[in-house]
Amino acid sequence: QVQRMCSRAIYLGDGRLRMDGTTFDVLARYESDTSGNMRPELKVGCINSAFRFLGAACDVADGMTDPAAPVVAEGRPFTVAIRYAVVEALPRGLQLGVLLKSVDGTRVFGEMSGHEGIKLPAAIGEHMVRLSFTPNLLLAGNYTFSLSAFDEDYVEQYGFCDHALALRIESAQGNPLHRIGSVALPHAWTVGA
Repeated sequence: QVQRMCSRAIYLGDGRLRMDGTTFDVLARYESDTSGNMRPELKVGCINSAFRFLGAACDVADGMTDPAAPVVAEGRPFTVAIRYAVVEALPRGLQLGVLLKSVDGTRVFGEMSGHEGIKLPAAIGEHMVRLSFTPNLLLAGNYTFSLSAFDEDYVEQYGFCDHALALRIESAQGNPLHRIGSVALPHAWTVGA
């Protein structure tokens, strides 16, 4: 809201002036200073003891990002690596769901692996699946990925992991007030008739 209404901001902390400048610069500093406090708490639920999530991480083209605070440049492709364990056979198969939310809780993207017709390993053992975002259309901001696991018919839920991965997208280009929202939709400007 501050970005939408103000071109200048002041950041106060511990009774003193921390920064005075453009809204973008001040908010970036504030979010950087408080990012640990802004991340929603990880919540893992095991509904069926035959399945459990082991974690999620973010990969970029030249290797892993910082697992504690992944940062990806705006427009740069990235991959979410999801690890899970099957403790007992899952005769009705498995599909995973991802839900990407902005830091304010707005749903940006959600999908089940079954929608794409992907067959995930459901045999006993530890497995990994990767979901690639190429191209990366996310605009600068803080996001979280939540995970869910269901049988192939989307009847029985095996488990969930809310806020499994916190991700920050950063822009190196100009004033972000020129680009508002969560995604950069493909578009073209035309001048004249």
